Amino acid sequence: MKPNDYISYNGKEYPLFQVDILDQETEESAENMEFMTVTVATQSLSDQLIDSATGMPVDKSAERLDNEIFFYIPDELAEREACEIADYVSDNCW
Repeated sequence: MKPNDYISYNGKEYPLFQVDILDQETEESAENMEFMTVTVATQSLSDQLIDSATGMPVDKSAERLDNEIFFYIPDELAEREACEIADYVSDNCW
């Protein structure tokens, strides 16, 4: 999938994707088949933003960027079709 945008962190650009997924946050939204558009980034960005030992952002800038992202996908999935990315996010985010 072609990225919708890029995010810059520590001098490197990381792709961002906008995908539509079924909103399963509440039982009602899932039953009504409500969709939501979410921002997805690659695991390589998560590896830079999040301290693997603590699970917390490495600094305030990282925290701000992480708060913009709904879910992280494996880097190799970024080359797939939008529907495959959306399916992966839907299957793994809830």
